[in-house]
Amino acid sequence: IVSIAEKHDLLLVEDDVYGNLPESQPTPLAALAPDRTIYLSSASKCLAPGLRAGWILAPDRLLARLANYVFAASVTQSGLTFEIVARWVESGVAERLVKDLRSEMVSRQRLTAEILGEFDYATHESAFHIWLNLSDRWRGGVFAEAAAARKIRIMPGSSFVVGDDAAPRAVRISISRPPDRTSLSRYLHVLRDILLAGPTANRTMV
Repeated sequence: IVSIAEKHDLLLVEDDVYGNLPESQPTPLAALAPDRTIYLSSASKCLAPGLRAGWILAPDRLLARLANYVFAASVTQSGLTFEIVARWVESGVAERLVKDLRSEMVSRQRLTAEILGEFDYATHESAFHIWLNLSDRWRGGVFAEAAAARKIRIMPGSSFVVGDDAAPRAVRISISRPPDRTSLSRYLHVLRDILLAGPTANRTMV
């Protein structure tokens, strides 16, 4: 990516809001190409959803312009939020929270593998979501509708398509949203039942 950006003189925008979650983290593009990368991260994903605070690392030549955009977007944001994040980082609270969250997501990923392991999905051991690839019997939208009929909201692959690209036969399932592992287990078992029954059996529920 860096080589292509350098060849064509492109500016990179690196969205790394989940970057602190994995225990083993790849080297950020911003470290490989600091003169052409705008690095973005946030406290809301890895610390607490209510902390609507983020930060930017960018080349010096862009800081003044970016500061104006940030001010326009966050002028009404309470300074208390940023103070909380700063104190948590300095005191070590942020690091402990990230470790606790990572441990919880690893446990949820193991639970997910126990229930949906027979199906084709992609994820990471500490990720918030799984990307479930569906069989030829399903379309992403149909599967999402069948899940919604059972009060489970998931996102079809079409929600992530850019332009005229064909929608993948897949859905994204959040395993971080249920309040506890018991609830997650119940939801995953429902999704497993839907997968095993197939679209024809679920049509009356859509």
